[in-house]
Amino acid sequence: MMRASRTPEIMGDAAYVIFKKPSRDFTGQFCIDDKVLYESGVRDFERYRVDPSVPLALDLFVPDDDVPPPGVTVRPRPSSGEAQKPR
Repeated sequence: MMRASRTPEIMGDAAYVIFKKPSRDFTGQFCIDDKVLYESGVRDFERYRVDPSVPLALDLFVPDDDVPPPGVTVRPRPSSGEAQKPR
C-alpha cells in the first residue's frame, strides 16, 4: 500500500499554499492536496510518488465523484458488485 501512496511532502506543500491564502476568503473549504497545488501552478506530481511504477491507491476520504487534476491517475474503484481481492 505504501508504494501506491505519495510522500508526506505533498501535504506540507499544500498546507503552505493554504496558509498563504487570506483566511476570510478561504474558510470552510474541503481541500485535496493535489487540487490545491494544481490551482497554485504545480503540474509535476511525480516528485511526490513513493513508487512511480505503481498506480496511486484511492483515498477513502476523497468523494467517489471527485476528478483528479490533469496528469494525475489513480486505480479505478471496483464496481459495486465486484469483490475486493484479498491481499
